[in-house]
Amino acid sequence: MVSSGYIDVREGPKESLAEMHIIELLQGLARNVQETLRELREIVEQYCEGNLDIVKNRHGKVRKFKEASEEAKSKVVEYIVRVSPTMVSKEMYANIAYSLEKVAQRAAGAAHRLGILASKGVKPKSEVAKGLTILTGKLFEEYEALRSALMMLSLNIKKVVEHCEVVLKLEEDIDDIYRNLGYSMFEAEDVGDLVKIILLKDLVDVLEESSDTIRESAENLIFIALHKLS
Repeated sequence: MVSSGYIDVREGPKESLAEMHIIELLQGLARNVQETLRELREIVEQYCEGNLDIVKNRHGKVRKFKEASEEAKSKVVEYIVRVSPTMVSKEMYANIAYSLEKVAQRAAGAAHRLGILASKGVKPKSEVAKGLTILTGKLFEEYEALRSALMMLSLNIKKVVEHCEVVLKLEEDIDDIYRNLGYSMFEAEDVGDLVKIILLKDLVDVLEESSDTIRESAENLIFIALHKLS
């Protein structure tokens, strides 16, 4: 984990107009992904409360948010290719754009799995439902820390690193929740219902993979932040 203790509080060098626009485009993409994850979190909560009809009616909304995120990602990458051939951090910015899109795609995949579970009338046991709710809430919290870092990129480099450190800590917490939830799933659910267990495990795996992708974006942001102060 990168410590912010040695980060100079002074601002880094001013960005070029091209880099400023890339950051603005990334911030717009981040807002789209935020809406995707917020909708997923609400669907998970409905599923864990046993409101299967609501899940069946709403899970398609996540796909629409995901599609908007894909369009926003394309704009970021196209702009980077067109105007920033010599920018040192261009690959980091592109990596962040692809990672944000991947988070939205995985959120849509998780929502799709919830739709399948709901259509089959499958409800989680209370212990599993509690773990799913906690995991999804932590995932949204992790993402919000990443988005906060991105919003600070042109304003306060020290804050960027601080928010990214929160991301890294939350990712570790999510790893622990993921492992415990895996154990709970096999203990609480009927081992004879393999389809249910496979779908639930797949759902949890997708959420954990999303957390890893958010961490990767934070690591790229730390690189950009430190480069600005070099």
